Amino acid sequence: MNISKIAQTVQNLGMIIILIGLLLKLSYVQQSLYVYGFGVLLLFAIRIYNLISGGSEKHRHNFIFITSAVLLALSFYAMLENHTWWVIPIAGAAIIEFYMSFRIKNRVK
Repeated sequence: MNISKIAQTVQNLGMIIILIGLLLKLSYVQQSLYVYGFGVLLLFAIRIYNLISGGSEKHRHNFIFITSAVLLALSFYAMLENHTWWVIPIAGAAIIEFYMSFRIKNRVK
């Protein structure tokens, strides 16, 4: 299996785990924080890997993706400290991911 396929699979798995963690958090499940944190850790690790292994033409895109991962880590910290503003960094990360999906899609054409 190609290493980029593995990286893409780990990234998708991290996003799915984050989504499951968020749904559990909204359902007031006590262990949701651990599920969400594991997903953020997976996503953050693969984004760092992409930054290191990516070429110079993708460097700027990878930094934007790192910003998204940092926002998700910030929301994890807010959840850990039981703050009510944990949704704001998630919204910021979602906007960045949405923007980058269109930007990369247009670049591929």
